[in-house]
Amino acid sequence: GLQTTQQVKAFRQRLEDRFGRLPDEAEGLLSVVALRRMGRQLAVERLTLKKGTLILNFVAQRDSAFFKSAAFSGVINFAMKHFRRCKIDEGKERLRLIVNDVDSLRQATELLNILRAS
Repeated sequence: GLQTTQQVKAFRQRLEDRFGRLPDEAEGLLSVVALRRMGRQLAVERLTLKKGTLILNFVAQRDSAFFKSAAFSGVINFAMKHFRRCKIDEGKERLRLIVNDVDSLRQATELLNILRAS
């Protein structure tokens, strides 16, 4: 699979060389690849963007080192700072962050970049 930003860029370039300008749907798929990769850096096992809501499902292992990391503290701080649009939900199996008012893949990417930098 496409694991790095360089691999995604190289794949995009090969597609453009072969087929010309990529349609929006293909650009969207490449954006999803990048989004999922960024999510994995935040221990996100599943990511859903639907009807303006982004849901990040974190690793199920409660003893994961992620939950003791600075990255997780950054996620919590972001959710507290943006409490009107964020909710942390502790389900039976895993913790998840629900963020409202995320209307596009671009906005979801920007949000994950903010979370990674926190």
